[in-house]
Amino acid sequence: MTNDETYERILEAARNDSQVLGFALTGGRGKGFVTEHSDYDISIVVMDGYVETAKRTYPSTITPYKFDIFVHTLESLREYASFRSPMEWDRYNFAHVKTVFDRTDGEIQRIIDEKGTIPKDRIEETAKADLDAYINHYYRSLKNGRDGDAFASRIDATESAQCLLAFVFSAEGRIKPYSKYILWALEHHPLEHLPWSAGEFVSILGRLFETGDIGLQKEVFKAVRRYAIDRGYQETIDSWEGCDLG
Repeated sequence: MTNDETYERILEAARNDSQVLGFALTGGRGKGFVTEHSDYDISIVVMDGYVETAKRTYPSTITPYKFDIFVHTLESLREYASFRSPMEWDRYNFAHVKTVFDRTDGEIQRIIDEKGTIPKDRIEETAKADLDAYINHYYRSLKNGRDGDAFASRIDATESAQCLLAFVFSAEGRIKPYSKYILWALEHHPLEHLPWSAGEFVSILGRLFETGDIGLQKEVFKAVRRYAIDRGYQETIDSWEGCDLG
């Protein structure tokens, strides 16, 4: 039996199970980002009291490919990977994912959509923190470069680039993608206000990771400063007044 046939068998069984409320393929496959090594990450939402039975009915397997099957009730799905919880790192697996079927009048899809983003009432604080972290590492990189410590300067340049990535996504209420999805996300789900094209931004990030070039960092900061002010984060920029940011 091929992997696709195994998946279809699981899906058909879930469709025919009256205790199953919904079915979603998450991770890369759920986003349409598939490689020959992609696992099958499946979330099955079931009626209360059916979880243990469902776990026996739809067990995870590791051969021939890995089928990770997660069984949830509506409530446990809602609570899973909640914002600022220990499992928050898993939220991006739900980004850009559509349910395969949903018998809850769209409630499962609404939970998935929320899970794949930053909660609206937390966007501003998250973006401010990401911007502040970016400026902090950028400033440290400049100081280390000034002091002749190229190694430390490059490490901070790398950290600043990671924080910049987080900021441009969080400023639009989105979660920073896992590394393998960054270019894909920028091309298939573009940021509305990014000051560069997707290709230019990825090229800039690559150069920062590879070289930590101080001149490039200063040019990037100028663009980020304008972008941040336009997006309403003047206060965070002003909090660094008195520091020589180039």
